[in-house]
Amino acid sequence: MALLHRRHSYPAACKLAEESKSFRTIFIDEDLHWKVLAQYTVSRDSRLSLVDLISFAVMKREGIRQALAFDRHFEQAGFSLYPD
Repeated sequence: MALLHRRHSYPAACKLAEESKSFRTIFIDEDLHWKVLAQYTVSRDSRLSLVDLISFAVMKREGIRQALAFDRHFEQAGFSLYPD
């Protein structure tokens, strides 16, 4: 919702929040957080955020192949983009 708010509009983010029951929320555990944080600190690609890296790890773990994303980092990590 934060990304939609920033890239599109506050009303669009609110609409997504109202419809959020259609989505599954996946919370990360402490082990995954520390594992990805360690990866982040040694990464040579400063364009990738910690949120991106956590998203990639969760998506791979859950078998998610398509990302609702506005940047190409997800595509570069092997996911297809929605919208393309």
